[in-house]
Amino acid sequence: MLAGNLGSSAERTLLAAGVAALVVVAIVAFVLLPSDAAGLAVVLAAFAITVMTAIAVTLLRRSSRALRADFAAIDRANRDLERRLAERSANLQEANDEIQRVAEVIERDLRPPLSNIMGFTGELEALRNDLLGRAEGTIEDPATKALRQDYDGALWFIRSSVSKMDRLVGAVVDLAQIGQREFRAEIVDLDRLVRTLAADFSNRAEKGGVRLAVGKLPSIVSDRGALEQILASLLDNAVKFLRDVPGHIAVTATETEAGMIEVAVTDNGRGIAAVDQPRIFDLFRRAGTPDRPGEGIGLAVARTLVRRLGGSIRVESELDRGSTFTVVLPKSRAP
Repeated sequence: MLAGNLGSSAERTLLAAGVAALVVVAIVAFVLLPSDAAGLAVVLAAFAITVMTAIAVTLLRRSSRALRADFAAIDRANRDLERRLAERSANLQEANDEIQRVAEVIERDLRPPLSNIMGFTGELEALRNDLLGRAEGTIEDPATKALRQDYDGALWFIRSSVSKMDRLVGAVVDLAQIGQREFRAEIVDLDRLVRTLAADFSNRAEKGGVRLAVGKLPSIVSDRGALEQILASLLDNAVKFLRDVPGHIAVTATETEAGMIEVAVTDNGRGIAAVDQPRIFDLFRRAGTPDRPGEGIGLAVARTLVRRLGGSIRVESELDRGSTFTVVLPKSRAP
């Protein structure tokens, strides 16, 4: 419709201009030329203007049709894009709801048996004392001593395994709940937030001879709790995987022209092999030698939170050189 209106308006303008030119030519011809020559000039001018006007009108109509066709194509593309976005949003919501249901099933059906097993280990410990107990001052024979040690080892293994399984179940539930979590946007002073977190890590850092440097960081409009959880996870990772050399951790930030803030946490730790980097953000995945405490949960939660805040997270790393985790977030966005 817009293209048709434009074409009609242009055609009317061009026709009016042609008529005006015809009138001007006729007046000039009558004034300046003899009567016969003036009449011929008027006829020729009128013919020329008519032909030019017809050509121009034809070209304008073609252009108008092409423009209308382009607008129609754009409109169809927009409707198709809206349909795809709606389908994608519905699919994501369905997947999120399914994850939530699975998490609820896990918590409802797995945690009670784990609690029962943990409680039963107390019964086993009491039974051990009844079966293998000895009077004070008596000497325990080697066979009984070995049996007691095996018994204690088995109890420790059961308890540690149940505790680990309980932590894993809790991690799955927590990760699923992030999808349902309500975020509250507020102005957050990243500089103050990171320096507060750095102070919390200062004891661990001092024991390991780690130097923690925080650059000047901007403010951001986002969810304070999510930001704190993300940055705490990255700092914990940096401290945890330092090498046996003087450690250095730096937190810096830059603002992009696109209205984004990039917060980088850099360390000179053990680094991550290239083959492991694509999977370190997956749940329960750990890179390198598993000689440090942890279940492979922190980075998965951090990535999920970053995505919920409308951002992204990436890593650049070299073995025995260190790593840089970069979080990219909108400077001002209501989640």
